Amino acid sequence: MKHQALKRLMAMAILVPAAIAITSQHATAQNESGRRSLNKPAFSHDWYNSTDEQYVYTFPIIRSLPPLNSTMPWDVMAAYIVADSICRFDPTGTTTVNWLRTRKTMSDTLAGILRFLYRMKEYDATTFTQYSYEVDLKRGNPARPYKAGLLDIITAANGAMFRCAPNRTDAGALYSASISDIVLHVKVLAIDSMPQTQHPHDFITMLYRATVQILDTLKGGSIPSCQQQFEQDRVATPRQHARVAAASPYTYIMYCNFSVLDADHAPDVLGIPSPFYKIYRQRDTAFGGCSESCSFRMNVGQEAVVFLGFGDSKVDSTNDYFQLEIDGHDPLPVVDGRIRDVNHVWSSDLLMDYAAWRQRFLAIREKIVTGHY
Repeated sequence: MKHQALKRLMAMAILVPAAIAITSQHATAQNESGRRSLNKPAFSHDWYNSTDEQYVYTFPIIRSLPPLNSTMPWDVMAAYIVADSICRFDPTGTTTVNWLRTRKTMSDTLAGILRFLYRMKEYDATTFTQYSYEVDLKRGNPARPYKAGLLDIITAANGAMFRCAPNRTDAGALYSASISDIVLHVKVLAIDSMPQTQHPHDFITMLYRATVQILDTLKGGSIPSCQQQFEQDRVATPRQHARVAAASPYTYIMYCNFSVLDADHAPDVLGIPSPFYKIYRQRDTAFGGCSESCSFRMNVGQEAVVFLGFGDSKVDSTNDYFQLEIDGHDPLPVVDGRIRDVNHVWSSDLLMDYAAWRQRFLAIREKIVTGHY
């Protein structure tokens, strides 16, 4: 897709009311019945198996594409309309991604894409994640011929965010805020564990699920609750019932012994080194950080700012299944009301009062959602 074509798609945001009406009239609600037609054998290990559950959240499939509703803010509606148009009309299916990968400086078009991606996640990361996967499921479907993959676009856009940030001292913080689906200040109440069974690896041996109390929400307008998952938990105990009832609001977050990679052992993604491993060179000892790359852990009673993402997707005909997991780098420990930032992503100081760090996060968010870098 050429630069001018992208600019025209972004300009649709100016005509949001009309665009919403047109999209609503012509959108194909392919999952309207609450079921979708999938070839189970084709999904192999990505098909959900209830007998081999690995700490997933369950969500009914979205029923319309794009998933517009009358309660959405105008810019979130505009974001879905633009994203849907880009994915449907990308001429080759890769030109948008290639355009993003070749950006070297910030532009109005790039800033607009980054703003829209952030706002869709911020408003409801669950729906946005489901929509992103649904677009990929329906690529090439004659009934709704999506050409480009939204997940590929998101990855390329996040890379462009880091590469093109005009103020280099902001680059790591902008990238961290943008790439995460949900950002929370939490307190760990309990930790459950089980052996890794679905995708056995020599280096991933255990999965952990932390029950956390949400002390502050930095990003995330709709956060899955423990109660939502608890109702489907096949092995819940009376003690877990009491734990869930004792903390509100609360959620589950998942991690494994390999959730945070040592930068020196980090793999490349499609031959392109992830910015993660340029930003997060140091491991924090609060989470087991050391020279070993398989040492991540959290502890009961610990407070931290956690950067979370939906991962390890599973599907069936009626539901989507995701883990809400630690998003690739150490959380920021909060000790005696102060945040420790060993990589100096958010400040040149090692320690910041939580209130000051929170203001810094909100200032970074403001740059993304206004496009004023």
